[in-house]
Amino acid sequence: MSLLQETIVYILLIPLFLQIVLPLAMLLIRLCCLPFHSLSKGKVSAGAPAVHGINSMENLA
Repeated sequence: MSLLQETIVYILLIPLFLQIVLPLAMLLIRLCCLPFHSLSKGKVSAGAPAVHGINSMENLA
């Protein structure tokens, strides 16, 4: 392949890479950090933001 073709391929692959790999990496980081985070805060306080999120969605609807 010529240099131009390689450049075009990389330009097309970079957004695809960012759309697939970055969300997966973020998800893995959240899954790894979540047990430690919820253990340090306690079960009651860990559930509170989810309830607040549901209530705010109901207010919007």
